[in-house]
Amino acid sequence: MADDLDAEDSSLLLAAEECPRDQFDKYHTFTRYERGIIQKLIAHGPVLLRGGRGSGKSAILIETYLEIRKNYIQSVVPVYISLRHLPLLKSEGTAYVSNFCRILSSEINKELRNYGASFPIARDVGPLLEALEANARHLNRRFVLLFDDAAHIGRERPLIEFFDIFRTISTSRVSCKAAIYPGVTKFGIRFDVYNDATVVDISETIENLTLKIFLLRY
Repeated sequence: MADDLDAEDSSLLLAAEECPRDQFDKYHTFTRYERGIIQKLIAHGPVLLRGGRGSGKSAILIETYLEIRKNYIQSVVPVYISLRHLPLLKSEGTAYVSNFCRILSSEINKELRNYGASFPIARDVGPLLEALEANARHLNRRFVLLFDDAAHIGRERPLIEFFDIFRTISTSRVSCKAAIYPGVTKFGIRFDVYNDATVVDISETIENLTLKIFLLRY
């Protein structure tokens, strides 16, 4: 297929998160197995999506976001956010919490514009949760927060603060979902990975891999 493309005006991209949302369906297909995972991510309750590099975590989270926007918009507000932000990669403690809450608040605010609503920029977990709960009641919708690359090899410091936040803001109105790598995550002492979330492992067999390689013409 690549031989038929003009090398000067085409580019081969491998990262699902870089694909324009309006072209995502064109270049991605999902198996029945993966559709089952997507339904688990849409449902109530906190979920950790665990899989190795290239197993399709980002594509599944993005498809979950698009599926909600398409078929569940009357009852759910989806927010997809990649946590590969430099301040989050380098910080820890209160600095991480402040950066995380600020970045997440901004992404929620962008999404709520579609509902004619707004979201304040929070810099701590308490105000963030209060604003989430208030908007969920006002809109009569549940939030599904999709955190991509929450824990990955490029992260230089433990993610204890992230999982504390994940646990704190997971409520009946706020469903947190996060993609993580196996074997590289430090959850901390407050977060019990099997009691505070449902862990879904992505099979790495060929028949269950998402088609993530796509061609994008400039």
